[in-house]
Amino acid sequence: MSRTGQGYDGEVRWKVAFGTTAERRPVGGCEGAVTLGHMGATGADRPERCEGCGEGRPGVRARGRVRVVAVLCEECWDRAANDFALDEGATAAPPGEPGPDDLGWIEASVCPRCGREVRAYRTNYDRWVHLEDEELPPGEVPARFRWRLMRRYARHTEVVVETVAVRVRAVDPWLGEWVVPAHGMRCEPV
Repeated sequence: MSRTGQGYDGEVRWKVAFGTTAERRPVGGCEGAVTLGHMGATGADRPERCEGCGEGRPGVRARGRVRVVAVLCEECWDRAANDFALDEGATAAPPGEPGPDDLGWIEASVCPRCGREVRAYRTNYDRWVHLEDEELPPGEVPARFRWRLMRRYARHTEVVVETVAVRVRAVDPWLGEWVVPAHGMRCEPV
């Protein structure tokens, strides 16, 4: 920060790197300290409120595994996530917890309706969807069955900690970008 001038009331203003000014105020007995709270960078001046019900309940936070979907409380998030899941067909049961000697989590599970192998992936809104094992060009997959797998990495590393299924909705995939079809596209009861 560089000093740019002095106000009429003797209050010194400082130029901040991103082009705004922050006022030097007494903070906690320290005369002239500049804090992020005074610059509005921490959001300390606004309470967290649920975007669904408008209340400031405990547990209100940003929701979404890859991208933030909304700032909601637990009750509103459950309702919204269930609506998303029904709309997108992400109604698969979550896989069970593997035991210490169980290798079933590595292998693909089997669809109870058709007997084909499927993979269960967590969605951005904490529900599960069954997807096929192979990627296909978008032209071969109807728009309502198109999904993309996004990998989440451990902080500051290249280690994949989770793979999240995200529905391809707003725009068509780019040329050469393939999609993973939902299992419902091929599922035919035996």
